Amino acid sequence: MDLFGFVKDVGSRLFRTDSEAADRIKEHILANNPGVEDLEVTFDRGVVGLKGRCTRPDAWQKCVLMAGNVEG
Repeated sequence: MDLFGFVKDVGSRLFRTDSEAADRIKEHILANNPGVEDLEVTFDRGVVGLKGRCTRPDAWQKCVLMAGNVEG
């Protein structure tokens, strides 16, 4: 299992196709801005990559949890 492993079929359904996944996940995180700037999100075969600058110590944890709580 990965460092942060999540079940794929639980959580909010934000996207229907993999091609729109990164944009939808980024919108979801930024709408509930946990303290991250210059956020970049990638999505490849069910794996989400996050890159950005955190403005608060707990921001990266919130981003990981928000991305992990998405179905797919």
